[in-house]
Amino acid sequence: METIEDRKNEAPGSIVYAVLLVGLDGFKPGDRKSVQEKNPQAITKLKVYYIGQTSRPFEARYQQHLNGIKAGHGWIRKYKSRPVRLDEGEADFGRGVSPAIRKQIARLSRRQLSDPKVREAKVASLLRGAGFAVISS
Repeated sequence: METIEDRKNEAPGSIVYAVLLVGLDGFKPGDRKSVQEKNPQAITKLKVYYIGQTSRPFEARYQQHLNGIKAGHGWIRKYKSRPVRLDEGEADFGRGVSPAIRKQIARLSRRQLSDPKVREAKVASLLRGAGFAVISS
């Protein structure tokens, strides 16, 4: 269990983070259907991203997911491929995401005091607009 001391040296504000998941064909049928219903625009051959926000350092939050702490439906535990740093420059999403969109995602993802849920929704929307499937709160 973490203590107040564990979080004492953390910077204020929050970040938006991403985890690349396996492709939709690697999902269990019920989970695949759920993701497809929330992402009708998704091109099924493209990647699936989990987008979240946290006040914790990225690595600590990712480890929480892996350990099942505050993990919701367990998307990351079940389908993780690799974490993706959004806040330290331009993440490589592959084809279909322009440099301008990558810069916008990086700007939204950096640690800041503005509403993290709004920034998370904007990042998710930008990735959906590029044809990706996105799991987000």
